[in-house]
Amino acid sequence: MKSQLQRARAHLDEIADTASRPNHPTDPRGEALLAEYMAAFENSDAEALQRILHRDAVIEMPPSRTWFSGKRTCVAFLAAQALGAPGDWRMLPTSANGQPAAAAYHRNAEGSYEAFGIAVLTVDAGELLRISVFADPGLVRHCGLS
Repeated sequence: MKSQLQRARAHLDEIADTASRPNHPTDPRGEALLAEYMAAFENSDAEALQRILHRDAVIEMPPSRTWFSGKRTCVAFLAAQALGAPGDWRMLPTSANGQPAAAAYHRNAEGSYEAFGIAVLTVDAGELLRISVFADPGLVRHCGLS
């Protein structure tokens, strides 16, 4: 029994070590869409988002009940309310629940970047189907980033 307990503890330590490191998406198309998404935000490029969003794309921001559906509606919202000016956002690739994700940092009034949250992307057939934005700076730290 004691040896089983020791093996179980060692396995839990191994899992905890793996969980503390950020995962990166391994699907090449998912990686490419994530890179395009991050570049679009960093460059405030609504046209780039227009190209990668599926026509039935959805943006959600849990726990808020607000969500947007359809490429036109999503791009209009992002352009008017989220993108800001080029350089307002910096993003780092990560993953969440096996999906490509971006750790987002927003530039504050002093010009430095502060953790904003995580955007999790749902990708299918080479297009972005869903963007789930979790505006919680603690999630950035949880992904092993600062």
